[in-house]
Amino acid sequence: MSTADELSKLDSLRQTGVLTQEEFDGEKAKLLRGGLSSAASSSPQPSGAEAPQGEGWWQASDGQWYAPATHPRVPPPPGSYSIVTTPHSTNGLAIASFVLSILWIVGLGSILAVVFALKARSSIRRSKGVEGGDGLAIAGLVIGCLGILGAVLLVIAVAVISASKTSASNSSVPNTPANAKPFGMKTAPASVVNAISNVSASDFAVAGTSITSSGPWTQFLSAPKNPQPLTSGGKPLIVYVGSNYCPYCAATRWPLAVALARFGTFKGLKITASGLADEYPGTPTLSYYHVSYKSPYIAFLSSEQCSDVVSTTSSPAVQDCFGYEPLEKLTGTALKVFSKYDAQPYQSANNAGGIPFVDFGNQLIEDGAFMDPTILAGYTPAEIAQSLSENPAASPAQTILDGANYYSAEICKLTGGKPGSVCDMPVVKQAAASLPKFTAK
Repeated sequence: MSTADELSKLDSLRQTGVLTQEEFDGEKAKLLRGGLSSAASSSPQPSGAEAPQGEGWWQASDGQWYAPATHPRVPPPPGSYSIVTTPHSTNGLAIASFVLSILWIVGLGSILAVVFALKARSSIRRSKGVEGGDGLAIAGLVIGCLGILGAVLLVIAVAVISASKTSASNSSVPNTPANAKPFGMKTAPASVVNAISNVSASDFAVAGTSITSSGPWTQFLSAPKNPQPLTSGGKPLIVYVGSNYCPYCAATRWPLAVALARFGTFKGLKITASGLADEYPGTPTLSYYHVSYKSPYIAFLSSEQCSDVVSTTSSPAVQDCFGYEPLEKLTGTALKVFSKYDAQPYQSANNAGGIPFVDFGNQLIEDGAFMDPTILAGYTPAEIAQSLSENPAASPAQTILDGANYYSAEICKLTGGKPGSVCDMPVVKQAAASLPKFTAK
């Protein structure tokens, strides 16, 4: 065979993939040197077949199928032939990802599943088909992401439930509106005290004794059966229990103060406002905290248990004040009558323990507001006091003076109709006819 024929045969073997380019170049060099290698001289061109004869057969560029043993050691150029590679193993991280995604472990397994899945898919791609398990990695990735989402939702749910329980257990702590500041307490201006203390008889008469939806709320008055008279220094004792934060106490103090001023004088009266976290926040009012009262007819004992200022502590006293700063501890006579008459059977289960509480010598008990706090909204204490004489026929003055007439009628029953300048007024007698019946002893 001539050299040209030998080169042609070598080239045919290279083109069919029997010889690599490197082997071709080597055999060609030997041929040109006159020493044809055995691979070229003795190796016959493998015979092909029209169709694969078994597993592993491959198709060359000449369209023929060849046995697995004749497969080249390196891939031929693109388009030379096609062959399907079967993975030899499943990627371990893909398996781990799938298993951990199912275990979840409160989200920790899900996080590891996602990390392992991403690493597994990267490794599988780099293996060029040697490693399998991409489906497991994808499943681990999807389930892991869902597990992470579930863990996040669980954490949120636990936080919400925990916050709810904390709120319930600390329900004594008011939720003060942002940027709002409590009023606190200030000494009542002389103009306020004078306006309360010097309402004319004609203004009381103009206000009248009509009972409206705004007040007086006489339904909260009751007369105990066979009570023991409550006195102090030989005079009928009126006991008031309330708190500065309480909006219903805020409404009650105005007519009560006006009525008491008809029988005596106050010293140390304060102004304040109801708590900002309660109903009717910031209702302007008076405060009986550490007030003194002198009268030749009656005695007055007041207890303002809590302020309108939210406390920064959680002591038992603060909890008793529903989160507000404590003021006066209920003791002595006030505690005794409050514990007895602000409980069943004298009060309903719903009203028991409520404030405001007023005991008129154990003869008449008030357990609830005497008028609507909303009629005081938008006013200052000074404006409310001024309205008592300037416009007694309009709100808020009319309801306050109307309530004061009823309170005055109650007190007149305790004093035996003294002083006559108050108790003999037609408007006071008219109010007395609408009160629960009791006989002062």
